[in-house]
Formats: sequence, structure tokens, C-alpha cells
Amino acid sequence: MSERIPKSHEQLPQHHKQIEMENIKIPESDSINSVEVINQPAKHIEQIRSTAQKEAISGKERSIIEKHTDSNSGQKINRQSKKLAYQKTLHRAQTHLNRRERAFSRILHKPFVEKVSNIGAQSIARSSGLLAGSFVACVGTIILIWASRRYGITYSYFALFGLFLGGYFFGIIIEVAWLVFRYWGRKY
Repeated sequence: MSERIPKSHEQLPQHHKQIEMENIKIPESDSINSVEVINQPAKHIEQIRSTAQKEAISGKERSIIEKHTDSNSGQKINRQSKKLAYQKTLHRAQTHLNRRERAFSRILHKPFVEKVSNIGAQSIARSSGLLAGSFVACVGTIILIWASRRYGITYSYFALFGLFLGGYFFGIIIEVAWLVFRYWGRKY
């Protein structure tokens, strides 16, 4: 565009008239002469307004459903279509796995297992920490029960929670060490 802002305030009215003349579009119909449109812009604007009012539909005449379908012209995505697309993508990915990995993937992607996994992933429950904590608590409790029966040590229920927390932190430390080891192994 070749619009220029006037340098002085005296040129401002001429500038507005020039912009109005550039913005007037001349229709190609035979009923309106182009010379008439340029000479009588007000008449042309009134003609456009009357045509727009004839063709316009008021908001009261349209139903709410029509308003929403016009704004979302396309296929609606609902829960079923998302689930179907997810299942197709998962099946396509599983075809590239070997038998053992495919069986394991099918177990992991059961709806119940996925929900539990997603809840755990969104919290501080790291899988390595939970696995190590559970293992240490189980083995530690078995050893503690054996020792309490054999040597007469009193069994404390607090030991179970202590063993679990110790194993949890041990699992997280092992996970972090493993990630650092893998990072440095790739770097050098």
C-alpha cells in the first residue's frame, strides 16, 4: 500500500478524502455506472447497506444449534473418536514390537493399569522409588520377623514404614545415578 501519513495537520482532511476514494470498490454490475459511484459515494453506500439488510439474517431467527454448527464447521471430536484413534495408533505401534514386548505392552495399556500409571506419574510417586521401597520393605520385614522369632527382638510396626522410605530414597538415588551414567556415557 502506498498510504502516507500527512506531515502537517493542514493536510489531514485531504488525506481522509484520499483514503475514502481508495477504499471505494466499484461493482462490476451493469446497473451502476462507475462514474456515478465516484461522484456519489453516499448513494453507493446506501445501496450497499440496503442490499446487506435484505440478505442479513437476524440473530433471533437463527437457532442456537445453527450458531454452534456454523462456528465449528468440521468433524466434531468426541471421546469415542479419541479412543478409537488411540487404539489404532497403539495397535500400529505394537505391530512393530516382538512377541514378548507386544504382550507386555498389551498388559501395560489396559485401561485400569493406564489410569493407575497416569495418577502415579502426575504425583511424586516415581516407579523406581516405589519398586525399591516395596522390595526393601518386604525383604526387611521378612528378615525382621525372622530375627524377632529367633532372637526374641520386639517387632515394631514403624520398621515397615522406615524400611519403605529407606528403599524409596535408595531407588530414587539409583535412578538418578543411572540417568547420570547414561548421560555421561553418551556425551563421551
